[in-house]
Amino acid sequence: MFLAIGAMVFTSCTDDGTGGTGTGGPSITFSATSGQDLTVNPNEVFTVRVNASKGDSPLKSLKVLEGGSNVAFSRLTINGTAASSNPLLLFNDDKTSLTYDITIKAHSDVSAKTYAIEVGDEANATKSVSIVVTTNATPPTLTYNGPASFTAAPNSKVSLSFVAVKGSGKISTIAVYENETLIANATRLEIGSNVFSANPYPLPTTLQTGFDTKVLVKTGATPGANKYKVEITDEFGNTASQEMTISLGQPLDASLVGILFNKSGPAGKGGLDLDNGMSTGTGATTGIEAEIKDEGNVSATSTTWKKQVSGINGSEVRYIIKGQGAASENFAFADVAFKEQIVDLYEGGTLFTATNAAGEKISNVVNVGDIFSVKSGSKYYLLEVTLITNTTNDNLDSYTLNIKK
Repeated sequence: MFLAIGAMVFTSCTDDGTGGTGTGGPSITFSATSGQDLTVNPNEVFTVRVNASKGDSPLKSLKVLEGGSNVAFSRLTINGTAASSNPLLLFNDDKTSLTYDITIKAHSDVSAKTYAIEVGDEANATKSVSIVVTTNATPPTLTYNGPASFTAAPNSKVSLSFVAVKGSGKISTIAVYENETLIANATRLEIGSNVFSANPYPLPTTLQTGFDTKVLVKTGATPGANKYKVEITDEFGNTASQEMTISLGQPLDASLVGILFNKSGPAGKGGLDLDNGMSTGTGATTGIEAEIKDEGNVSATSTTWKKQVSGINGSEVRYIIKGQGAASENFAFADVAFKEQIVDLYEGGTLFTATNAAGEKISNVVNVGDIFSVKSGSKYYLLEVTLITNTTNDNLDSYTLNIKK
């Protein structure tokens, strides 16, 4: 009988699953007006009301957990008073029962986390209630006001215009990538009047609420197409970015002026050597060879000038027309500064369709302002007609051409 009684006593003292040794642990519930899952902004405060009562043992403590870890007490307010600790020790009447309004500062990142309110008693039994708090923030926006692709010189500063608007949080950093890698040398980068001290660069306070300014990027040294990305990040980790392609071009060999004369005029002046701007004949000459020639008069017995041109010595001439190929609607001859631009213009140029008696492709009647691109072997040229001179009886008619190569 003694052994049986001892066995019964031993059984009544086993762990009840709450961490204590009693059969009646504490209880805790949310009030009717709280306990629902919430969606808030990062770092926004929210309040829950809990009711707790002792079981067999007096209440000892209350703590607030986020994802299973204690919340820093600096983020907590209990019944309107800043918390001095977490867990919070309970005293006096609160050891029997309590009703607490607990205000919590939500986590700072954008995510969903479980917040639990747990009470424990002096027998180490615990009970908790929990809700899921999802932080949701409006991201910033970044607008790039510039061309999606353009050409610049190696090791030169390019100016990129951006407008940034903050979302729910302040904009904290800006970063610049070159071919998907952060530019290591931060001194190649500027925003407004600020040289980057690091990349990503912590934005000055004046720019954290948004900006409308220039970002300066010093290009690399190797010619070719390079992809650049500018990215901003706000205090909650939200990002916005814009990309552009900058082709690093080779500077032009030269810009010069040449005069192409009427082929029906004096011998040796019907062609133009685009390498040096010298007038030459329409046949091959050692050291001086034309890439473009005039088509002469309408006949051998007429002084009426055709005012048409064609390629010579294996070269091909094409029209460059605004809004077609690589020429934008605002294309200007003066803006061409790199060899690659001339190549792109030629590749997108408009072919001649008219032909002469020899079956060669020739232009339509040439006008001031016409722009041509010429390919001769591996060389490319860009021509702009700036003046057309018509003479009366001597066939000294001519075109004055700006030449870039």
